[in-house]
Amino acid sequence: MKRLITGLATCTLLLGVLTEQVIARGPLTDLDHPVERFAVTHRSIAMTDVMRLLSDVGSTSFLFPIVLIAVVYFVFRDRAWKPPAVLAAAFISDILLQDVVKAVVGRHRPPLSQMIGRYPGASFPSGHTTQSLVVYGMIALLLVRTHPGWPRAAVLLPATFLVLLIGISRVYLGAHWPTDVAGGLLLGSFWLLVLHALFPFLLPNRMPTTMLGSSEAPKTNEAASFRDST
Repeated sequence: MKRLITGLATCTLLLGVLTEQVIARGPLTDLDHPVERFAVTHRSIAMTDVMRLLSDVGSTSFLFPIVLIAVVYFVFRDRAWKPPAVLAAAFISDILLQDVVKAVVGRHRPPLSQMIGRYPGASFPSGHTTQSLVVYGMIALLLVRTHPGWPRAAVLLPATFLVLLIGISRVYLGAHWPTDVAGGLLLGSFWLLVLHALFPFLLPNRMPTTMLGSSEAPKTNEAASFRDST
């Protein structure tokens, strides 16, 4: 729990600083233009195809069936509705959250001349980055929790790597500034940690008692495994 609190505090602080810098066009945003120029000047046909594919993997239209597949998997495997309900709620609430932040900040996207494709709407934070982090991160956390015998690194690291690649693809395609992607990573991490912190209340039947504030140590290996994953 201490790690969760520390993570939430760190994400909140960094996201607040970055959002202030974006709104005020502070020094942090000065890095956006050279990074964007570097991405544009190093484009190639093959790389563009790869980046388009990665971008699609983080889109709402792709994540929606992924969430449905994961929901079906957890329902049939565990015969329980709470884990898939938490995943679905995470997906929907994240979309609403990022839309609110986009509307409040109202940042313009990179120039059309730098875009490969057309990307309407506000730029900060990167929606693809935010929602892919929440969805793939939540699936990874639920897999770690329901498969205590699996190595956590084998589940969490691929999800992390995929989210980073999706963020890079958005900069490469000219859909977002680098600080938009950074904002998406922070907002997505913040929301994922909030949901993770609520696991004891959202999924009470299989959570260790220490996560609920009890002084009694967890009795099962599964509970101990989940405690360590926080």
